[in-house]
Amino acid sequence: IGGYNKSSWWDKLGRLKSSLNAVTFAAPMNVLDRDEQGGNNRLANQLLEEVGANTANFVFHCDAVPRAYGHVGYLHDVINEAAPEAVRDKNPIWFGIGSGRISSSIINFMLSAVTPLVPIAVEYRHTGRLIYYEDKASTTPLILEDTGPAGKQKSPDKSHLNHYDFSSYKIRRGEYIETLLEAHSHFPKTFAPYISVDKDEVN
Repeated sequence: IGGYNKSSWWDKLGRLKSSLNAVTFAAPMNVLDRDEQGGNNRLANQLLEEVGANTANFVFHCDAVPRAYGHVGYLHDVINEAAPEAVRDKNPIWFGIGSGRISSSIINFMLSAVTPLVPIAVEYRHTGRLIYYEDKASTTPLILEDTGPAGKQKSPDKSHLNHYDFSSYKIRRGEYIETLLEAHSHFPKTFAPYISVDKDEVN
C-alpha cells in the first residue's frame, strides 16, 4: 500500500477506506510476526493493525495451505502421512516443478531444499481473523487467531489456530491426499451471493 500516511493514495480514499474489507479463501500467511523481528516501525504497525482489523481468511477442516508457512509442525505431519501415499499411487508432480511422478527421491530433495528456510517460516503469521469451519456439517464458523506454531504440544485454547493439529482430524489411511485437496477447494455456501441449481435436481 506504500505506507499508511498522508502522502499515500490510501489516505486519499477518505471515508471509503473505513469500509474496505478483504476476505481471502484458504490463503497462506503473508506477514512476518512483528514481535519476532524486533525494532518498532510505527507506520508499519499502524498499517498492519488497519489491515488486520479489516481482513479475514477462510480456513476449512484440515487444509494445509492456510497453515503455511508458520505452522511447520502441522506441515511436517501432513508430509509424513501424505507423502507415502503419493509415492505409492504415483501421483503427478504439482506446482510446475517438473514432469513425471512423485518418488521418494523427489520428496527427499524437496525437504532438503526447504529445511534451511524453517527458521524464517516459523515467523510468518496471519494478520486478520480466521473464519474456521471444522467440517461440512458446521453451520456456524469459529473465529480464530493465529498465535504462531504449536510447538511440541497444541494450544489448549480452541480460539487459536494451533489448537487444531493434524492428528485431530480423523482421516482414513489411504485418503489423505484426497481429503486435503477437498479441504482446500471447499467453498462455504454462506459466502456465495447466490447458489446455482441444477435443472435436473429441480425436476
